[in-house]
Amino acid sequence: MTIFNASKQKGFTILEMVVVIALVIAILVGMFALFTSHNKIYNYETSLIKATGSARTAMNEISTYSLQGHRVLASSTINGTAYTSGASTVVLQLPAFDGSGNALSNTYDYIAFSLSGSSLTEDLQAAASSSRKTFTKTMSQSVSALAITYDSGIWTSVKKVTVDLTTSETYRGETITQHLNEQYKLRNY
Repeated sequence: MTIFNASKQKGFTILEMVVVIALVIAILVGMFALFTSHNKIYNYETSLIKATGSARTAMNEISTYSLQGHRVLASSTINGTAYTSGASTVVLQLPAFDGSGNALSNTYDYIAFSLSGSSLTEDLQAAASSSRKTFTKTMSQSVSALAITYDSGIWTSVKKVTVDLTTSETYRGETITQHLNEQYKLRNY
């Protein structure tokens, strides 16, 4: 006759297995919740960075050329497109420079910043002898508002340009906006 000895039994009881499985499930649920919340934060922050970066990049470009500006023009045709300065467009005349950085006498480059829909574009036409390169590029595709104001209603007298720019990105139905307002003085006026 064989006597059952409980002390020599190997393995786990069903109760121990149920407890371990419950603990593993609880840990996995907690990790999934943590992953999901961090993913939401990541996507929100990415949208915020896009809105902020888009606004900052556009303002840096406008600043760079406005500070170099000789004057604001009422209108000009640049690279085949007619632009008129106003509340959502600014046309600048820039002194042209040669490859050594010397100003070219009575020679100018022309640049326009213009909003069309939610796209803010930059269009530069360089003089033939200028060291600048002619280009057209989209600076931002997420502009929700742009207001350009001038310190004078007479275009040849404008010395300061104020740009009020708002960009926005949408994440899960929530609109994330970045608002910048800066004033630039035309240094070469």
